Amino acid sequence: VQKPLCARREGEPMGERLGLQGGRLPDSGPTGEDWHARQVGHREVLRPKRGLLEVEVLHGVDAICYEKNSRWATCKTHCVKGKDPADNNETWSCKQLGPKGIGLTIKGTPSLYCFSLTRTSGYEVTIMQGQMNYSLGIFACDEYDVFSADGVMSLGKDARGDEIKTVKVEPAVIKTTMDGTAGNARLFVHVWDKVVELNKWRNHEWTIKADPDAVLIPERIRWHVAAHTGEKVYILNCNKFPSSPNFPMMFGSVEVFAFQAMLEYSRSHNACTDSMGQWLESWGEDYYMGKCMDLIKVGRISDYSIVGDAVCTGADCNNPGVASFHPFKDWSAWSECSQRAVNASKQR
Repeated sequence: VQKPLCARREGEPMGERLGLQGGRLPDSGPTGEDWHARQVGHREVLRPKRGLLEVEVLHGVDAICYEKNSRWATCKTHCVKGKDPADNNETWSCKQLGPKGIGLTIKGTPSLYCFSLTRTSGYEVTIMQGQMNYSLGIFACDEYDVFSADGVMSLGKDARGDEIKTVKVEPAVIKTTMDGTAGNARLFVHVWDKVVELNKWRNHEWTIKADPDAVLIPERIRWHVAAHTGEKVYILNCNKFPSSPNFPMMFGSVEVFAFQAMLEYSRSHNACTDSMGQWLESWGEDYYMGKCMDLIKVGRISDYSIVGDAVCTGADCNNPGVASFHPFKDWSAWSECSQRAVNASKQR
């Protein structure tokens, strides 16, 4: 007897599908397609022979596969035995069919979802394409996205052969803050809205926003955050002015949030815009996001070597204990820093 697995047909809720090794699925719909299965990391992707539908087995963070009955199950964070008002009052057994999910650990543990916001012209495009071509930076994370307020453009194909297109976000007026930096909080509220909407973060234990000119080394990020996986925290990465009430704080070159922090943000982000919306054009996005995390009671972790930032206290690409470096505003400088970091790791 095959063990049921959590799966989702495209356009449907996640649910049980049998016959993972291929063959006729008893509950495959009116067309009765035969399905093939192939392993993609901790994902099973099942495809009908005629290519009409698709099913993915996704292991969301903290999600458990619960049985409804002998023919259906779904992956969710909790289940109450008996009639479920969210499912037409149908009865659920809520039998647990597997362990709690740890995310899509395709490339490493803990799993990382990383993204950048880029312009569609200028040096940022060249840097993002370079990262993609060599599977570096955000493209070395388990999943990734590239956003742009300028529109949709193709960056080319990644190492898996998938075409990477920018995801369009709503633009915003960028003003200047009191300290002379970009007042881009409103723009990044739009970016975070899109991140929440896409929902990829739910499948990863950490979400990372990285500027295009930040040399991100995901494997080192994992070393830094592993001990705090499962906590509701975000990371403070700069203490440039220890006597200032605004420090330590999170500088925006590399922003790191645990799954539980993202879960709280997805539920409570409106509280931040309600409370601080009048400052969105006057604040930098990193300052706003830190204030938002504090408002919704996400905990703080200080790690001043998760990024070596010349805007903070310096960037030494030869330091093997630092997980990212900023800023490197052309592909030559970016790739040179990345290579120096690789060499430093080998010598460690």
